[in-house]
Amino acid sequence: MASYALLAIQEQYRQLEKPVLIEQLTKQLYKSYHPHHDKGKLRVKADDIQQNITAMNDQLHMVGIRTLDDKQKLISSYLSLALNCVKTHIFIDLEGQEQEIIMQQISNLNQTNGKQVICEETSLTQYNLS
Repeated sequence: MASYALLAIQEQYRQLEKPVLIEQLTKQLYKSYHPHHDKGKLRVKADDIQQNITAMNDQLHMVGIRTLDDKQKLISSYLSLALNCVKTHIFIDLEGQEQEIIMQQISNLNQTNGKQVICEETSLTQYNLS
C-alpha cells in the first residue's frame, strides 16, 4: 500500500508539472520517519491507516476543480498513508523478532531443565542416594 501511495504522489506531482523520482519520495519518507516517536500498538496503527484512507477518499471525491492547496493536501495524505504503512510493517517485523527471541529463550530453558533432570538422575544412581 505504501508503494501505491508513493506512485500516487508521483502522479500528483506530475500533474503539477513538478516531476519527482520515486527515490526522492522514499528519501522524503525516510526523513519523516522518527522511530523514537513511533509508539503504540497494532490497533492504533491500523486506526491511523484507516483515518488516512478516509481523508484521502474525502479529498478524492471532492466536487469541483482542485486548487494547488487541495493537491498539496492530497499529496500530504498520500505521504502520511505511506509513512503509517511503513511504521506498521516495521512494528509487525519487530513483534515477530521479539516473539522469536521469546520462543528461543523458552526452548533454551526447556533444554537446560532437561539436562538438569538428566544430571540429577545420574547423580542419584551414582551415589545411590535414592
